[in-house]
Amino acid sequence: EANARYQLGAVLGKGGNATVVEAHDKDLQRTVAVKLLKSRFHDDETAVQRFVNEARITSKLQHPGVIPVHDIGFLGEGNYFFAMKKVQGKTLRDLLAEEKELPLSEAINHFRALAQTMAFAHDSEIAHRDLKPENIMVEDYGSTLIVDWGIAKDFSNPDYDDPFKDLDEKVHTDPDEKELEKNLTQVGEITGTPAYMSPEQCKGMM
Repeated sequence: EANARYQLGAVLGKGGNATVVEAHDKDLQRTVAVKLLKSRFHDDETAVQRFVNEARITSKLQHPGVIPVHDIGFLGEGNYFFAMKKVQGKTLRDLLAEEKELPLSEAINHFRALAQTMAFAHDSEIAHRDLKPENIMVEDYGSTLIVDWGIAKDFSNPDYDDPFKDLDEKVHTDPDEKELEKNLTQVGEITGTPAYMSPEQCKGMM
């Protein structure tokens, strides 16, 4: 049975195209987090590609600053999922909202951990493309993790098919300035957060 291994529980979080739920892994007798692609995206080739892309890139980055991915497949007919470690903690955004200002030593520790994780990712030829406080998790026992690799790009894989390449090409080939501005806005909304985007992303250079 396709979903015999995982017993789904409470919802942990919801995003634009996926829902994360707590689950019990019956085989390994442990609690995990299962990310499910929302049903309305099951027939959306780009959304499915992005979902699988996130699971594969995250699993490739075997580093203490990246959540381990344990499994990928289907829970029932057409219900895409991947299972990963359940993180006990808060996003950096929530932490800053609660504490207003982190002690300098704590902030430096988080920054150092993030820099090491990004250095590892870049050495692995992977760009995150949406690094922001909402995508940084601080665990209850001190680990700092970078999450949500859904729009990351793997430059090391010659067979990698970027889900956003058509937008990138359209931005660079459209001679109409109004259309260019419109497309840049669309690219920014889909592939990054304006306040945290790199200059390359702001220019549509995905």
